[in-house]
Formats: sequence, structure tokens, C-alpha cells
Amino acid sequence: MKSRPSILIVDDEPHSLFGISEILTEEGFNTITAENAKDALEALSKNSINLVITDEKMPDLTGMDLLLEIKKSY
Repeated sequence: MKSRPSILIVDDEPHSLFGISEILTEEGFNTITAENAKDALEALSKNSINLVITDEKMPDLTGMDLLLEIKKSY
């Protein structure tokens, strides 16, 4: 059996995080959620992630800063 692609969703807005996760799960994806960049980087270190969807405006790092950090590390 083929494993489902994993998507990491990062958003500091709980309702958005839940809604996006629900939609993608219903479409057959494995979803992992994080409410901030620190949690997102931790999730990346522990899971095989195929795609990252991130909010741009977050309190610790912006979504672009997070993507740049991911690009450096992964």
C-alpha cells in the first residue's frame, strides 16, 4: 500500500489551522499541524514531510523566514 503524502500546515490562527487540516485530510493527505515556526521545525525533524503550507504573518518568524530556515536545513 502506498503511503499518503504528508503536509505540514503552519498557522497561528487555530480555526484556520483546523479548517485547512480537515479539508486536506478529507482529500486523502496526512496532515501535521503547528501553531508557530518553532513547532513546525520540530515537526519537520520528526516526520517525513512532502509539502509545507504556512501563514505569512506569525508572531515569532514570518512564513517566509520559516521557509528560508527550512530550505537551509532540509
